[in-house]
Amino acid sequence: LNVTAVVTLNNEETADDLGDLIEYAHGSQDTLWGRQRIIDGRLHTYKPFVVEIGNEQSVTDTFVRQVSEGASAMVTRALSIGMDENLLRFAIGGWLDMAQINTAVCDRMVNATKWLGSRIMWDVHVGGEGPSDADHGIAVLDMAIKMLDRLGSSMNLAVFEENAQTHDVTRGLNRARYANYYASLSQRFVLSTTVNGLQVFGHNDNGWDQGMVFLTPDSVWLSPYGFAQAMIASAFGTVILHVENDEAVAVPML
Repeated sequence: LNVTAVVTLNNEETADDLGDLIEYAHGSQDTLWGRQRIIDGRLHTYKPFVVEIGNEQSVTDTFVRQVSEGASAMVTRALSIGMDENLLRFAIGGWLDMAQINTAVCDRMVNATKWLGSRIMWDVHVGGEGPSDADHGIAVLDMAIKMLDRLGSSMNLAVFEENAQTHDVTRGLNRARYANYYASLSQRFVLSTTVNGLQVFGHNDNGWDQGMVFLTPDSVWLSPYGFAQAMIASAFGTVILHVENDEAVAVPML
């Protein structure tokens, strides 16, 4: 599949374990964990993927250390197995909202990972249930970009969870609004995913009734939110216009 995979890990993983993951996924048979992958039935190395550390926890100095040391351990292990370190990409999973942006500890997180350049992104979770949720989500992302510019960071932004408790037309309109906004951010925004993909009809035990694709044992259908995403996907990509000027046009000087 031509997709970007994201592996989200507990922030309590040790730096050594994170290094082992890189060796397992990308190491040759000459490495300890590369051999283990082959024994497990996977001969070829995996396509590079994004490693996200943490998910919606508070941004503390401990978390800053876990992210910076974890990323450093993965880069070091990549170099030791002959892998191009520039293929590694990372994501910060700590909760980021207006109350966290521009705080001292948030600044320390950005500065501690600045050495990774654009290979690191901050995963910002946004709401899409109503127009006011989208207003807030866009304002948070705008504020985060200004913070990164202020600190001189090349860090990118991403949204791995665009959340709501519904899958109706309003959710679909917010999905379209977010997609248009993300496109306006150019290279600063790199990846977005919505929640949920698949939902068994009538079975949702956590209140997040936001399926994009609903299914029963014999049927599958798109929700209004799913139809919006399908239209966005069909229009995604670069449109190249072929233009020819077959005669000279005089432009008067003003």
